[in-house]
Amino acid sequence: MDCHNLFRLDEPKVFAPVLAAGDRLRFSLRANAVVRRMGANGRTAKHDVVMDALRQRDGARRENRQEAMRERGEAWLAEQGRRTGFDVGNVDIDGYQQHSIPRRGAAEPMRFSTLDIEGVLHVRDPRLFLSAVLRGFGSAKAYGCGLMLIRRA
Repeated sequence: MDCHNLFRLDEPKVFAPVLAAGDRLRFSLRANAVVRRMGANGRTAKHDVVMDALRQRDGARRENRQEAMRERGEAWLAEQGRRTGFDVGNVDIDGYQQHSIPRRGAAEPMRFSTLDIEGVLHVRDPRLFLSAVLRGFGSAKAYGCGLMLIRRA
């Protein structure tokens, strides 16, 4: 709200794209892609898909990082699509980054990682897909992850 009339603000636009099955969309997504694994304590814990892949390989983490990022990132996105009504076309996964955010009163900082994913997808179920776009994809949404930007291809 601009109570001092300092700015001219446009009215917000409603996000209501009209999509049909078979539509091709370009997308951009920064995601906290995780896999859930049962821990030794019997509880499920989230693990970043890239580090999870590297832990399963013997050594040579630096050499395997790009390959793990591409393979596991594509597999994670394909699973998201299977559950939320889209198929993945061409995908470029660029930019794996680990983040650490200090928490007040906590000894350990909040840690999560992100993958930057761009490409083309094909809509299978428009209603299910739009619902997922509004909710976001993956974890760490409170830290800016999960927003998928879409446009016609």
